Amino acid sequence: SVEQDPESWFTASMRVLRTVIDEVGTDAVQALSISSQGISVVPVDRTGRPLRNAIIWLDERGNAVLDELGALIDKDSVTERSGKPWSGVYTLPKVYWLKRFEPEIFEEADAFLQPMDYLHLRLVGEAITDHTLASATMAYSLRDGTWDRESLGAIGVSPDLFPTIRDSGSCAGVLREPIAAELGIRRIPVRVGGQDQ
Repeated sequence: SVEQDPESWFTASMRVLRTVIDEVGTDAVQALSISSQGISVVPVDRTGRPLRNAIIWLDERGNAVLDELGALIDKDSVTERSGKPWSGVYTLPKVYWLKRFEPEIFEEADAFLQPMDYLHLRLVGEAITDHTLASATMAYSLRDGTWDRESLGAIGVSPDLFPTIRDSGSCAGVLREPIAAELGIRRIPVRVGGQDQ
């Protein structure tokens, strides 16, 4: 298995922000945006607390449930809708793996987030993703530009457990007051970024 502590994403982001602010000065920072790894998933509770380490993109544990998943939903139709090949590295099989092997975490989860979504939650108080990260999940409809209700419904997951999708460059929100105060800057806008490609 290949996992990461989501807190390390936040800690590293704050370290980078402090470095930039120290270099350019507090007044020069007008906005920020995040580009993150995709195909990773961290379940969080209703307070935004991670329920376990993130299962990251290198982790292939979803392959263990592909046959079972394929019995619930036609893999060709999933590939057609999502544009992704039938593979256990994507978010959909990882979420199904959680349901099968960590049901207590699956049941407690209030959201399934990728790194950028999680950082938005920490920085602005709302989990926001973009189309590039959403499309990396195998649970996204390329045609509709929304979460794929058919695939998610097949595994008993509401689309409401996934973040709001917005266009890259749009506003995710405004930096939360405690974070701005910690960094010594004003409450700047946080713009939606994209996947690290």
